Amino acid sequence: MERIISTSSDRGDVVLDPFCGCGTAIHAAEKLGRSWIGIDITYLAIQVIEDRFKTWLPAASYKLNGIPADEMSARKLAAHDPYTFQQWAVGRVGGQSRGKGADGGIDGEIVFQTGSQSYGRGLVSVKAGRHVGPDMIRSLCAVVQREQADIGIFVCVDEPTKDMKSEAHGFGRINLPGGDRPRIQIVTAADLIRGPNLGILTALNIVASAQAARAVARKQPAKRPSPDDLRRQPELPPMPIAGGKTSKVQPSLPLGEPLLSHPQPGRRHRAKRS
Repeated sequence: MERIISTSSDRGDVVLDPFCGCGTAIHAAEKLGRSWIGIDITYLAIQVIEDRFKTWLPAASYKLNGIPADEMSARKLAAHDPYTFQQWAVGRVGGQSRGKGADGGIDGEIVFQTGSQSYGRGLVSVKAGRHVGPDMIRSLCAVVQREQADIGIFVCVDEPTKDMKSEAHGFGRINLPGGDRPRIQIVTAADLIRGPNLGILTALNIVASAQAARAVARKQPAKRPSPDDLRRQPELPPMPIAGGKTSKVQPSLPLGEPLLSHPQPGRRHRAKRS
């Protein structure tokens, strides 16, 4: 991309990438002193580009458009596009989104630093709707316990109720790099705009975070399926007992009968003299 941009533009020109993805083209344009505009449809791509610039081009100056800049825009995003709100919220708390599909109660995962070569693990649950309650907090507590994670982050739009705070408080506390905090922390849309202070360090780019997450997962003991998990597994399809063609199947012999076939005498070969 650097060769293409350097040969087709001059310093100060504008490079447009309307499908910028992970930001390779705009990264090259920034290095070569070009102005640039990058466009992508997913917030996850923007998060990757931001992590990329923070890691390799920390002095770069740019402006983000199309993502919530205040609490009102965050609420509108939650109402009109809950999945994009989920991606944005997970990124704001320093995590990585799990994507669509069955998530087992986990919308995102955070890998945070606890030492120079040690990491902790947090799980994120995002609820973009207005109907939230203590049952959702209890569900997150169960998921954190099941996954043997260190903390859980519950993201909602409005302020939590008294019962929700009580459920979160009852799950206990943990000592984090930022001090003593609840193991279950509740974050609102207003907190996401201000920048939530969760007491953790997530100054990792997205690639390093993924590598750290795999390292943490390898250290976790293997989970044994519960009886409910086994019941939910699909049944095995019907399998034929006899395989192959019936003409080649060995006929069964009575156990008391001797062998029906006798060894045939071998043929004698005469040596021929030349």
